[in-house]
Amino acid sequence: MHDTPGDGLIVGVGYLGRRVAPIWAPRMPVCFGTTRSLDRFAELNYLGLTPIQHDVLEGGDSLPSVGTVLYAVGLDRRQGLSAKEVYVDGLKRMLPRIPRPGLFIYISSTGVYGDHHGAWVDETTPPAPVDAGGEACWQAEQILGEWSVKEGWSTIILRLAGIYGPGRWIGVERLKKSEPILADPDGWLNLVHGDDGAHVVEAARMHGQGGKTYVVSDGEPILRRDFYQRLAKLAGTPEPTFNSSQAARHRGDRRINPARMREDLRPQWKFPNFESAWRAEHPDLRGNLGIE
Repeated sequence: MHDTPGDGLIVGVGYLGRRVAPIWAPRMPVCFGTTRSLDRFAELNYLGLTPIQHDVLEGGDSLPSVGTVLYAVGLDRRQGLSAKEVYVDGLKRMLPRIPRPGLFIYISSTGVYGDHHGAWVDETTPPAPVDAGGEACWQAEQILGEWSVKEGWSTIILRLAGIYGPGRWIGVERLKKSEPILADPDGWLNLVHGDDGAHVVEAARMHGQGGKTYVVSDGEPILRRDFYQRLAKLAGTPEPTFNSSQAARHRGDRRINPARMREDLRPQWKFPNFESAWRAEHPDLRGNLGIE
């Protein structure tokens, strides 16, 4: 267990941060959360956080000194910013504003691995990103590594697979509209439910080893063709079709092995796969689908 008593700070209370907040807030004297907008203060208060208006892309005062920091800043494409601007430049601006914490947990992506033609990858696999998002995440990881050595920080990097959950079901709207899925049907998907991702963050706080990187997924890779066929059946939509000419949109073909995460962190796990998560979220559809 980490010796990280005291308060917490979530930098970036987005899809994942909103799920970490209810776990951290009751277990800490104070848990702060940053947001760009004053309009979100009520939401953060509801989650149990003490809101701080702060933008990673702009200058600002130092943030509070806390025991544990979760850095979970995501890319909001509506802002019209690049992955490099948000992940790389944003992190560079933020690190000097954060007083040295007991533990700094950084959310990265399995996109850093690029394309491995369906082979298994884990933390020992050298990063080789093939798109701008993966490249930005890898650059940010290196910046954090250099900073942690220079400043003596204890850091953990969590490379998350594709996060899904309520309001974030990959491709379901295209299925409903009978629009083709813009990806290779024979490529692999690696997934983690947002709630399980949040439990991994807490497990990293409690059991993770500083200086280590962990890949995070449910350990059940699935071919896109199978995923969308099963999702269509669950959602009661038409059968999926695919436009493979747009396959370059996906982030490489690989299967994620989360063995280190399971062994070291022993996270509480809620959904073993996407089908169990869908059924839990849509209990009213069980009878229609013949689900017991």
